[in-house]
Amino acid sequence: MPPKGLTQEQLDAYNDDGFVIVRGLFSDEELAPLRTAIDHDPTFDGSEQGIPDSMGRKWNTSVSTVTDNSYIGCLPRLNKMMNIVEDVLEDEGYFWHMKLVRKDKDAGGKVDWHQDYQFWYETALTPDLVSCSVAVDRNSRANSCVRIARGTHKLGRIDFDRGNVLMADEARVNEILSRGHEVVDCEMEPGDVLVFHPLALHCSEQFAEGAERRTVAHCTYNAKSNVPIAVPGQEHRQYRKTERLPDNYLADGLYDTVFAGHEFMDNKKLNLVKGTILY
Repeated sequence: MPPKGLTQEQLDAYNDDGFVIVRGLFSDEELAPLRTAIDHDPTFDGSEQGIPDSMGRKWNTSVSTVTDNSYIGCLPRLNKMMNIVEDVLEDEGYFWHMKLVRKDKDAGGKVDWHQDYQFWYETALTPDLVSCSVAVDRNSRANSCVRIARGTHKLGRIDFDRGNVLMADEARVNEILSRGHEVVDCEMEPGDVLVFHPLALHCSEQFAEGAERRTVAHCTYNAKSNVPIAVPGQEHRQYRKTERLPDNYLADGLYDTVFAGHEFMDNKKLNLVKGTILY
């Protein structure tokens, strides 16, 4: 069956490289309400948590696991997102969570090298998941865009570093990078979407002085067939059908609010051992 959300060339690139950037999936008109709301309340209604990097600096994130009729609850359910997800997974996909990552001069720590599946391994039996990251502003090397080591999704799961449960084993990562896996700066314009595999090694650098960026919306999905192990406190990971929305939903303002009143994950729970809720 031909892909619905990606071209065959894009799907082949994803399978070969572990990621692909879909250009211009969202318009400025669609993103403008989110930018305005973030400028008004950059902490997402106080839901942000500072996550420490390996040098003791922090970066900020808010996590959403629910799909209501707020902008935040609607964005991951648009047909154009779900079609990409199901092209990649070759299965019905369902919303797993959204991570809103903000870096600025006050919390601009790096995100250390890691694989997302490291954090989901305890409940997801296979890496049949995918993340679609929406650029709200321009993402460049200067403002800490995501960096991915090409082809590393084919290496399997890497253990955590013994000294830092939020990063992959540093010695192994260094060895992998020394063997020719190209590190790609995933630079994006507003509205572009980075689609990447849960085993792809990725990171982002410390936020540069004078740089500007509001946030990146990392939307993650699981395959229906990848039934997670039931774990108390992880009920949001269990299968629940994602109700799709037409692509014009955000542009036509059919949502109730941007994120006011949206139920974010309690920020006191975000920084657990192995990041099992954060990621």
